[in-house]
Amino acid sequence: MRSFPRYLALRYLRSTRRDAFVSFLSAVATGGITLGVAALIVSLAALSGFQGVLIGDVVARSPELEVELPANAGDAARAEALATVRGAADVKTAQPILRGQGWVVAAGGMVRPVELVGFSGSLPGSFPQATGRAEGLYLDSNLAALWGLRIGDPVEVVSPHPTLVPFGPPQPRVRTLALEGTFERPRTQEDQPRVALPLEVAATLFPDRRPVIQAEAPLEAADGLRRQLTAALPAGTEVRTWKELNSSLFFVLKLEKAMMFVAVSLIVLVAVLALVADLLITPALIALSADGFLARGTGQDAAPLGPGLAEELESNC
Repeated sequence: MRSFPRYLALRYLRSTRRDAFVSFLSAVATGGITLGVAALIVSLAALSGFQGVLIGDVVARSPELEVELPANAGDAARAEALATVRGAADVKTAQPILRGQGWVVAAGGMVRPVELVGFSGSLPGSFPQATGRAEGLYLDSNLAALWGLRIGDPVEVVSPHPTLVPFGPPQPRVRTLALEGTFERPRTQEDQPRVALPLEVAATLFPDRRPVIQAEAPLEAADGLRRQLTAALPAGTEVRTWKELNSSLFFVLKLEKAMMFVAVSLIVLVAVLALVADLLITPALIALSADGFLARGTGQDAAPLGPGLAEELESNC
């Protein structure tokens, strides 16, 4: 049994000889709308998948919570704050972290600028698939393989913070550590490779910096923990979640998706406007065809346009 809506649609989609060109324009405009909508769906789906992978990598190497105490906080206040963070509900682990820029130097004069991350206790979870967990020096597995380093090989860690000497110019601070293990680099590109080393060594390389407290917790509990810790810790303490630590990246991703949506939507809008213009001009074309047919049938020249038809053409074109 034939469907009445389908029959009605096919009945008026069929073109006669007189309005074949009009039907062609309608088909082209409809095809443009279809392709535009399909491109919009596919592009947004692909972009969402790419952003999901990127956000997953960023979250994997970012702490769920980061607590930065005031600069004038003493060692006792920092120890008390660390105990408060560890005692909060939903907090899995918490440890002090000290970051700074520096270099690693291997045998043979191989040098690479890196981000130095000092940690205390076990290796933070932001260093995935680590071959060890004890305190020590940890390099990116790709960098270790490129330099041919093995566990136990000596590696020099250099800080740009100068050391004053009695004679001669200031010298950079250098510490030699044995390679304790490696970790896997995330799929997304980092500005600089990261290197993990004991907190005590990092403190000697960056004596003017104070460590922050990083805590691991469920992602959905980060906002609630931020409010709880802000009220419990001393005034002036900054508690940032993983969203705030990567706010610039998330803004760029949202902007990218919005611009993609606008660009493809403009393509769809052009096709829609073409279809609307086609539907508006169709009656005038049919009237012109009818006038020309009658004129040729009587052997006369085509009659001039009447006032009503002229006004209609002017308003539609």
